[in-house]
Amino acid sequence: MASHPTLNVRGASRVASRPISVVSTQKKNPLVNKAALFHLNPYAKTLRRQEFLKQERIKKEKQGQAGEAFLANLFAP
Repeated sequence: MASHPTLNVRGASRVASRPISVVSTQKKNPLVNKAALFHLNPYAKTLRRQEFLKQERIKKEKQGQAGEAFLANLFAP
């Protein structure tokens, strides 16, 4: 029996395999989700903490200065 050039017997008898389905999780945006950011860049947590402490220190310094400057201008002759 001569094989026909367009007839593929081996390909016809083989059952097409289905791709294995993989359960994927939703990708978190590190710009919005801080836990995802800290997972990718642990030093970001330290930077944020330092910036927060710096802002608190500046706020405390400004509280005393603003009151004295205001009173000096208020009671100026």
